Amino acid sequence: PVIPPKGPRWRPSRVAGRIYRTIVTRAEREQSYLHQARRILVGTRTALRHVPEHLREKCRLVTYSGVEHEVFVPPPARPGADTLRLLFVGRLIPYKGVELLLRAIEIAARRCSLMLDIVGGADPVYKDFLLRLIQELRLESTVNFLPPVPRHQLPSLYQRADVFCFPTLCDTYGIALLEAMSCGCAVLVSDVAGAGEIVNGENGLKVRLSAPDEYIREYAEKIVAPAQNH
Repeated sequence: PVIPPKGPRWRPSRVAGRIYRTIVTRAEREQSYLHQARRILVGTRTALRHVPEHLREKCRLVTYSGVEHEVFVPPPARPGADTLRLLFVGRLIPYKGVELLLRAIEIAARRCSLMLDIVGGADPVYKDFLLRLIQELRLESTVNFLPPVPRHQLPSLYQRADVFCFPTLCDTYGIALLEAMSCGCAVLVSDVAGAGEIVNGENGLKVRLSAPDEYIREYAEKIVAPAQNH
């Protein structure tokens, strides 16, 4: 559930949007836009696999978006501590997998000392659900919610963290993931879509997207591993 949008129900922009979606849906059904295209630009190999096989010869992979490496830099040294610092940055919406992350944190916190900072905006209804889940899992002293910050303040957050968590269920890309990696932060991601391509198993840890209980257990194990070597 989300907060109902404010303003009149039938604004001109919504009428135009509905007409546009109708046209696009019809075109998608007929796949005419792909047949007529001279070139199809795709951002990930996952997107490429969604294009019908007989049209893939028209596809061109676009280079991954980059980040400002002169801004997102590793810290001179990370402060040593017994507590593993985890970080999530992004919009708090269901497909980001934050609920699964919290359940994995509850399991991992039984075996090691850790803290999770969650940074980003959220619909009040969904955030209330997450806060109630934190209480249910007794993670009040383990998880901190921080408000969205300007982009120029993000490097300091990445630099303080030990592990950046990206438990997405379907993100096509992941700019925050690239920013964290540029800051020398270890990353733990779902092996799906853009994140599964950016993290190849050598530059970070991946968790196979499977049944929820299995995914949560494996994600918890991957959290505990770096904590034991911290």
